[in-house]
Amino acid sequence: MLPGGFAEAILGQGATPETVAAFNREIGLDRPAIDLSRIYAKENHEWTPMNTN
Repeated sequence: MLPGGFAEAILGQGATPETVAAFNREIGLDRPAIDLSRIYAKENHEWTPMNTN
């Protein structure tokens, strides 16, 4: 964990609360972690059966 959060680490300590909120919304950090993990799994996991040849 970063002090102040990821957005403040990227935007800098002078970032306004509105800018931080907009950044978090833009990259999806305003969503619960379980939603983010489901989205990641859906977009990045393609199941293919193993070949037994």
